[in-house]
Amino acid sequence: MDIKPLGTGQPTPELRDRADLPLEDQLAQSKAQLDQARDHFYNTPGTPQKEAGADGMRAGGYGQETVTTPKQKEAHEIVASLWDKLPTMASDLVREALDLSQEKNKKYAENPDDYREHEPNWHQWGVITHTKMFEQAYHTEIPRYLEEWGLSGAVTTHLSESIDGKSKAELLNIAIPLHDLGKFTMRTLETKDDGQASQSFKKHEADSGRIVREPEFITMMKSEYGLTDAQIEYIARCAELHFELGVVRNEAKKTDIGYTIAFATSDQFHDTAKEIMQKYPDFVRDVRI
Repeated sequence: MDIKPLGTGQPTPELRDRADLPLEDQLAQSKAQLDQARDHFYNTPGTPQKEAGADGMRAGGYGQETVTTPKQKEAHEIVASLWDKLPTMASDLVREALDLSQEKNKKYAENPDDYREHEPNWHQWGVITHTKMFEQAYHTEIPRYLEEWGLSGAVTTHLSESIDGKSKAELLNIAIPLHDLGKFTMRTLETKDDGQASQSFKKHEADSGRIVREPEFITMMKSEYGLTDAQIEYIARCAELHFELGVVRNEAKKTDIGYTIAFATSDQFHDTAKEIMQKYPDFVRDVRI
């Protein structure tokens, strides 16, 4: 796969041409469809859905009623569509969440893929291109390392597990374009002691999960792609927990060993890893992957 930086980060003519409608219009139509489905499911006497609704049936743990969804699109189609949407989605999130009276936030909304808006001390690309490069590494470099470490078979087996007809591997691919959405909502601007401007994206991963669980976002994922509550919840958890091993890295930096291979065999590493395993016992393998 030949991935090139997106440069300015502005939606290209090709991206705009492929989008049938603005995201706002798509979400509005999706909401209308969902309202219609709810009316049928929960207000038609004698239907199984009405009985389930009367019992307060919920799915996914975030208050969304179970509704009929269209035929599911293939994972690669969903991923391609999300990449098309991402530049506009990013700009909208910045405008909704950040203070646009600050000139830097205004520039971020206009060009969410500008590398200068992504803390250049840490990142060489803007957020969107950074996410693209992560996708490339996930599909090219990670398999090589797993093979070298003798983990390829175990990881393949785990990711082959199905959630409502889609493998975890497919859902993880869908999560990749979405995993850093929180960087468009959680950025804070700081001034260092030397007077230089700095940016922070603390807790962006948690907000990525929150965004995926937003009712309008869930509606879009269901109506356009046919995804189910359980599938969307898995995607949200992948997004919100993607930085857990970054926490381990931060802990490593506090030690005399530092962030090195030696740290991986240390007691400090095992203690930190155990904490993650105890915190997410049902998701620990996914966190590691």
